[in-house]
Amino acid sequence: MFFRIAHIPSLKIPAPTAMATFAALAMLSFGGIDTAAAQSKIKVIVNDQPITTFEIAQRSRLLRLTGQRGNLKKLAINELIDDKLKLQEASKRRVQISDTEVNQAFANIASRTKMTAARLAGALRQSGVNPRTLKERLRSQIAWSRVVRQRFNSSVKINEQAIQAALTKDGTDKELVATEYTYMQIIIVAPASSSKGRVAQRRREANNLRARFNGCDSGVQLAKNMREVIVKKGGTRNITGFPQGLRKDIQATGVGKLTKPIRVKDSIDMLAICAKEDVKSDAEARAGIQDKLMNQEGEVVARRYLRDIRRDAIIQYR
Repeated sequence: MFFRIAHIPSLKIPAPTAMATFAALAMLSFGGIDTAAAQSKIKVIVNDQPITTFEIAQRSRLLRLTGQRGNLKKLAINELIDDKLKLQEASKRRVQISDTEVNQAFANIASRTKMTAARLAGALRQSGVNPRTLKERLRSQIAWSRVVRQRFNSSVKINEQAIQAALTKDGTDKELVATEYTYMQIIIVAPASSSKGRVAQRRREANNLRARFNGCDSGVQLAKNMREVIVKKGGTRNITGFPQGLRKDIQATGVGKLTKPIRVKDSIDMLAICAKEDVKSDAEARAGIQDKLMNQEGEVVARRYLRDIRRDAIIQYR
């Protein structure tokens, strides 16, 4: 994977206040935001798509919250131009990012700042930033990551010599301990054609099973007693054998417990962690080095890609 979704490294959250005061401030700020949006003017046009003075002011405020320094207006304009180009390229490549994905990325940022998504949205509004400003920034980042990965993932290769050299440099070229997991897969059927209500119901059932699951023997039996649930024997594998997006959740899940429910095309899936064992292996260290080198190489490729797109774009300033 080339990119990790950028987070807010130094978001300044207002000190806690009484709920009524906080709500009032948030509503006043939000009202001011709406008024400014209505009065905004077009400042830049990127391939026939406008960037308004409101967007620039909002992005400038967001940059200030993230600790950026310098000419924030100029930085905001350049970032917004890049975002437009990234989303345009994503559209050209038929890459679509759902609101659910964006909201999840927003919630992840909130979690890292020890808040709920609603509290983060309120804090942004109190600082004069519409939460949509951050969400649209996240949308372009997710889309661009996917575009670059689709186009260049097969062409970016990290050879064995580079991995070994990095391991030696980091002092990790010795035998290490890695963890192997014995697991089973719990599949709660929810076809892609299901209504939102049906998917929500199935997700509640998944969370209820997760709360009651206490050991693979008894827990798997609970799952088998549910309607339209499939239990698959997984086997044993090193953490590096799982998809990268699942690894942290697996590592955080105790033995005899279920990972968080994940919506896939036709189901809601969880893994039951039945056992884990430390074994002598450098596989985990090697996988980490390879991911790091892939990200570095991917970022170089992505910068060149964006540079070429920007060179060919029609950008008009007003």
